[in-house]
Amino acid sequence: MDTELLELLPFIDTGEAIPADVMLRLLNGVQDRADGEPRRRAANEILSGAGDYLPGRGYLSGFISGKLSQIEAVAIISGRKKYLERMRCLLPSILKILGVREGRNLNSIMLRIDDCCHDFPIVAKSAHEKKVRKAIRTDVAQIRDLAQELRAAVEKAERHINHELEQHVAILRDEQQGAPSWRSGVEVFNQQLDWLRVAADIALYRDDVGEDGFYVGDNKAKTHIVECAYDMAIWYGQPAFVTTPGSDFSLLCALLFELAGGGQDASLAGAISKFARSTLRKKLDSDAEESRQENSDDYLKPHEEDNFLYVTRKIEELTGEARFWKAMMESRTWDDTAKHHLSRRLLAVLEDIRDANQRHGPHRVWSDPIDERELARFVLQERERDAALLQLEIETGRKQRLVDLILAK
Repeated sequence: MDTELLELLPFIDTGEAIPADVMLRLLNGVQDRADGEPRRRAANEILSGAGDYLPGRGYLSGFISGKLSQIEAVAIISGRKKYLERMRCLLPSILKILGVREGRNLNSIMLRIDDCCHDFPIVAKSAHEKKVRKAIRTDVAQIRDLAQELRAAVEKAERHINHELEQHVAILRDEQQGAPSWRSGVEVFNQQLDWLRVAADIALYRDDVGEDGFYVGDNKAKTHIVECAYDMAIWYGQPAFVTTPGSDFSLLCALLFELAGGGQDASLAGAISKFARSTLRKKLDSDAEESRQENSDDYLKPHEEDNFLYVTRKIEELTGEARFWKAMMESRTWDDTAKHHLSRRLLAVLEDIRDANQRHGPHRVWSDPIDERELARFVLQERERDAALLQLEIETGRKQRLVDLILAK
């Protein structure tokens, strides 16, 4: 049993609040990588408590390097202390409902909960899904249209800017050390505008056919909580999902809602009932079942018996991708540039299918080409790079704070 879980068991059994220092240490341990402690010490040297309460590497690095101001850090620390107070009081009951006693990944559960609570205020302040999607589509369509207009304008003024553009690109890309390109700078730029325009069309088409072309949030904060509770319930086996008020699942949702800062004694019955009939629930069920299948003996056994099976399944996946590009090409009349780009995408997939069909075996399955000594060397190099990065962040932060002090006088 994990040491952290063993430490929490008395509080899970009694429902008593976890001591603040234990809760802080557990949460920081979940968020930190191996380099967490040096960064927390460095942050504490700048501002007492910053290293203890700033959540995760991104905030710590930002504060140490001066990107995150002291005023911003103080506000984050204040909110973090309130969140930790709620966490230490509510976490024992949440873990008890989830049946966390042994053989569970405590780090995984706490990360899921922390992510849910972090996103809660963002979701609550967001616009409705339909409004968000409409804005995204408008922006992407504008990129496509402006790229087309800019390309036409560049062609008109090409001879006036081409020399300067070529010089600029050569310097930025250090092309003077290599062979000069036969294409002019404007030609390269026009080609990139075409890529941008067609990419925008592809993204819009994916959204048209329901292929999750865009990530679209919404302002359904209660649904966000129910989704997190359901996701944990199906992965960890309990509580059972029922829409009955007062059930363990309902209680889990209420505790998460309170932990996220949504208030006490909130009714999530409506959100739970809507979630039960939603496509989101079906997708979570499908993802969980797919993951179970991929990690089951029934899934692994055919791969052990047939070392070509993964090639067969890859071909099936590529065939579906080829159908997508063919359908997009036939969906409307495209200009010559777009037709060329789409046909190239289709051709690339067809070539991958051909290569997969021509591949020979036997294949080595589940092999790892990196030995233990090489892996240890990689780990050591990563630690050395991170230590150097931390020193750079410290030096950058010192200079930034000195500039801020001078400007403030």
